[in-house]
Amino acid sequence: MIWSIDFDATVGGGGDANSTINDNLVWIDPKIWETPTPNVQCFFPCTLVLPLLPTETLTTIDYPRIPITVADSIQSTLAFSPITVTEYALSTMAIPTGQAQPKLSTTTAWPQSTWTDDLGQSYSTQPTGATINFPPRDYQLAYMPTLHVRNGVPSPTVSKCAFPALSCPTSESSSLGNALWGSLAKRPVRKSPSPNNIQLHFWEGPLETPDEEEAEPEQCNIKQEEHEDDNQDDSGEPDVPEPGAEPPVFPKDPKPGCYNKGNPGNRASLVKVIDETCNDIDFSLSVRKETDLEPGISKNTLRVNSTNPYLKDAVYMEYNVWVQIKEGCLWKNFDFYECARQFKYIVDKCDTKGENNKHGGILEGNCVKWRIDVGFGHNLLQ
Repeated sequence: MIWSIDFDATVGGGGDANSTINDNLVWIDPKIWETPTPNVQCFFPCTLVLPLLPTETLTTIDYPRIPITVADSIQSTLAFSPITVTEYALSTMAIPTGQAQPKLSTTTAWPQSTWTDDLGQSYSTQPTGATINFPPRDYQLAYMPTLHVRNGVPSPTVSKCAFPALSCPTSESSSLGNALWGSLAKRPVRKSPSPNNIQLHFWEGPLETPDEEEAEPEQCNIKQEEHEDDNQDDSGEPDVPEPGAEPPVFPKDPKPGCYNKGNPGNRASLVKVIDETCNDIDFSLSVRKETDLEPGISKNTLRVNSTNPYLKDAVYMEYNVWVQIKEGCLWKNFDFYECARQFKYIVDKCDTKGENNKHGGILEGNCVKWRIDVGFGHNLLQ
């Protein structure tokens, strides 16, 4: 069960060894995973090399037992410790001017392991092949954030091979499996967005350019960007809303009002539209260089064709979500995670008998009102 980066993309030549767009590959800075709404740029068409994706959910992989023969007579079986994976490698992504989805890629080799006999002699060995070279059917990745891709100067980038990839040299082994295992296994867990797939949104036009005084030298490959923490007050005092604006209070165990009837939907679709809604709010604030969510209503709708083979082209399910900031309130430093968490209380505390038959409901606090409705409609016949 080995997952790694697949470099099957057809690319051309050009550029020096340290170029961020060498061989037409754009190497993306790992810091994009530090925000729920990562933004990248490249000149369309291009091929993105995405950095390793950290995950909060650890995966333990059993390393195969290896039968061995010592001194041509003594047979034994080596048993190694399980491998703990905290990051996943992604396939390169060919970006045209439309949309695409990155995937976990596969290898056909296990990482090498070293063992020592009773005489102190060390040996390196590995299984002859991967017994499973694709994620099992019941394996589910956490939902990933929306990746926003714009047409413009590649950004944020790092130099070629700044992170492990199969096309890069490795000091451990040239083996396909070993090229990445040292980075994927047994590394400290880093916090990542609570994210099955990456969705891509595309815009024409570059990102806003910085002032000339703040611009980086052209020869610099890594674009330094300002972090939210850079502008925070150093006094140590917590942020407070503007005078007269009431801050939202989020109880630890809220009690939503459940509809318990009506059109039933499924949890996966609800979670998708919830994450899209909270992502859109967060991205809109970042574009305006703001962090606070003012009074108003944000709404999003997701339509999914019926899974019934006789109805899938005629009937669709409609998932609607609203988040409302009440008058006199201000959500200081809007938080994507809190936004999604509050919505999911409605999903998971209502209709608790399974993943399907979710009807939605309402969750209302002192300053924020959350609402989920499930409906259906008919596609017009052409």
